Amino acid sequence: MLVAGKDKYIKLANAVVNGDIIIKGDKTGAGTVYLDNVTVNRVKGVGGTIVVEDVADHSLHQENVTAEQLKVTDVNGANIIAGNGTRINSVVVTENAGTSGQINLESQEKGTYGTVLLAAKGTAKSEGTNLKGDFSESSVSVTGAGSKVNVDKDATVKEINVSTAATLSASTGANIQSVNLAANKQGQNITLNGDLSNTTVNVRNANANITVGENTTVKEVTKDSSVTGTVTIENKGTINKTTGVEVSKNPPVTPPVTPPVTPPVTPPVTIVTGEEAERFVQPQDFGVMQLSGVNGYTVGFGLQGTTEAKDITSIEVSLYKSDRLLATNTSKKVLTQYKEAKSLSTPFDVDGTFDGLDDSWNYGKWQGSINDVPTKAVIKVTAQDGKVYIIENEHLTGNPSSIYTKTGEEALSFVQPQDFGVMQLSGVNGYTVGFALQGTTQAKDITSIEVSLYKDNTLLATNTSKDVLTQYKEAQSLSTPFNINGTFDGSDDSWNYGHWNGRVDDVPTKAVIKVTGRDGKVYIVENKKLTGNPAALNPIMGDEALSFVQPEDFGVMQLSGVNGYNVGFALQGTTQAKDITSIEVSLYKGERLLATNTSKEVLTQYPEAKSLSTPFDVDGTFAGSDDSWNYGEWQGSISDVPTKAVIKVTAQDGKVYIIENEHLTGNPSSIYTKTGEEALNFVQPEDFGVMQSSGVNGYSVGFGLQGTTKASDIASVEVSLYKGDRLLATNTSKEVLTQYPEAKSLSTPFNINGTFNGSDDSWNYGHWNGRVDDVPTKAVIKVTANDGRLYIIENEHLSGEPSLLSANKTVAVDTINLGDSFIINGNIVKII
Repeated sequence: MLVAGKDKYIKLANAVVNGDIIIKGDKTGAGTVYLDNVTVNRVKGVGGTIVVEDVADHSLHQENVTAEQLKVTDVNGANIIAGNGTRINSVVVTENAGTSGQINLESQEKGTYGTVLLAAKGTAKSEGTNLKGDFSESSVSVTGAGSKVNVDKDATVKEINVSTAATLSASTGANIQSVNLAANKQGQNITLNGDLSNTTVNVRNANANITVGENTTVKEVTKDSSVTGTVTIENKGTINKTTGVEVSKNPPVTPPVTPPVTPPVTPPVTIVTGEEAERFVQPQDFGVMQLSGVNGYTVGFGLQGTTEAKDITSIEVSLYKSDRLLATNTSKKVLTQYKEAKSLSTPFDVDGTFDGLDDSWNYGKWQGSINDVPTKAVIKVTAQDGKVYIIENEHLTGNPSSIYTKTGEEALSFVQPQDFGVMQLSGVNGYTVGFALQGTTQAKDITSIEVSLYKDNTLLATNTSKDVLTQYKEAQSLSTPFNINGTFDGSDDSWNYGHWNGRVDDVPTKAVIKVTGRDGKVYIVENKKLTGNPAALNPIMGDEALSFVQPEDFGVMQLSGVNGYNVGFALQGTTQAKDITSIEVSLYKGERLLATNTSKEVLTQYPEAKSLSTPFDVDGTFAGSDDSWNYGEWQGSISDVPTKAVIKVTAQDGKVYIIENEHLTGNPSSIYTKTGEEALNFVQPEDFGVMQSSGVNGYSVGFGLQGTTKASDIASVEVSLYKGDRLLATNTSKEVLTQYPEAKSLSTPFNINGTFNGSDDSWNYGHWNGRVDDVPTKAVIKVTANDGRLYIIENEHLSGEPSLLSANKTVAVDTINLGDSFIINGNIVKII
């Protein structure tokens, strides 16, 4: 946690954080936070998030920051700047963020953010969210109702997906590639303002009321081919091109001047509403109807007093969803068929299959989606005297969802359940639910999917489709995972992953799958046949696990063709191998997995065994070489030394026991260190002699790489000089291997006067630790290959005359100055 109070400045640099970073202020207010060269890691699937709870106006600056997620919850607003080298998979601006301020997101280079979710709701004090800089590889989604989103001058955005009521503004010079409008509720208002001259606006459904504001220019507005019904744009600006939409309020066109025409005199029509209208006609039933071939609604009304059908000239009945017309029926022969009737009704079929099936009414076409529910019925009755009586009924009865919801055999003919089982792979510890679309139906024919898991009647989690239907347009079989640990929430673009609301040991009893077709029909199927072993998701650990199985040897192994490690364990009590269904043994270096072996036939080969072990070969030559175990590939370097072994044993009753062993025995360096003939086959010593040239007064050590090996195949080199067992100096490779990648012979100098230390970029030159007359007896050369193997050779054959390096001389000088140096009896003497 980073706490920066008012007017305070905090910088976190060159750090690796395993978990989350939470940034907040204190009681004095909020300050400024800098993150420089910081990595925020997920640990065991948890963490990896930077949470901004409260920061000052200058807020959060990021340079070379890596994290899974940036989550902004600051209600006062925040200014967040992502500089060079910053990579964050997702940004979430939460519902209450910026309630009384503005959220400013700035990206200074492309690829900084993967997805950006703007869930902040619009409020009276909110100034919305501002996007600045380069979002050319980012997908921005707006889900907060009433959101205000502004794209700054010269900002570049790949796409903005709007699924709620919102106002999107683009400053002059902004470059938005596409805006996708798919309001999740009917009647939501979406307003587009500003410079959208390079933007294609795609209308994905007919739910929204779309307005193009004044002084706004839009490149193009198109309606998706899947959208039914009319899409009307209220245009107060300029739309350069439209496809499939209607545009109202186009710029006025000056009409031609025509001579005035005296209009015919039309007698006035008397409109009667309110209580006076209800004294003539009153509403009756307005409800759901599913009989006589009708799947929809019925509207009834009763004529009052002595009035009968024969006293009426026409009837018009309309259904509305708010102010949007869904359908209108008009009287045809009903008034003559039933002259003395006082109560009449007319049906509305949302499927359109009832249109014109009888002579009583003219049945208007249903103009909405099948799942559009009418909020009012308007009844207009014209009497013989020409008066028009208008009444309304807003009291719908029945269950509208029954109109468009299909279950049982009808649903199964559209979608069928498939796998519903335990899942432990691809980072998921939980369950998977699959289903198959039937006939010719494909994913592109579906608008949404909702999959829920229940324990009896308790909801455990719900996943909803995100991009899966567009990612796999022609798919007929789909599936979605549920992670009981919650670590998989929102980790890809295919699904919106709901939070697991239960305990980890809550086992779902059914999966409910809801699929909505393009026509608005909802098909619901269930799967109550869970497969797999849920107990594996909630393993037994600690002392209880140790009472069932205990670790034994965990050590270096170099026999039976194995060069690596061996892990053993012992079953406790009366338990034997035949009582076990599976074993999984994994080696880790810290939290990084090196390899995993799983039982193959070992449990049936040795059914009465109580102690078992499995080898791990770092060379990879032992993988799959017998039938006892499935040997996993070594995923690390040969020099990666495991810090722990994790043993997972599943008993016949389904219980899973997990124990660990962190006590490695043996010498791991023997695995990857090669000496003697094996080392000499890889690298051989060359010159080891006195050197008095190129500014060096000391020694040179050379060596030659063998076979096809070149400097580019080497990770590092270390050369040391010894006098007996005493170290005189060590040089290590710096850039020599990249400077001369094709080289096969290399050498490094040692200066006994120390004046050559670090004077070039080829080697790191170690300090001479002896006297100038200390003569080395051997050179030790250590070469580490790219695969991690370490080869060590020696050269004890020094050539040249070491005495020349520190010979006693009589020097005649006229004067001796401060700073002059002389060699006397093998030692350097400096005048100070």
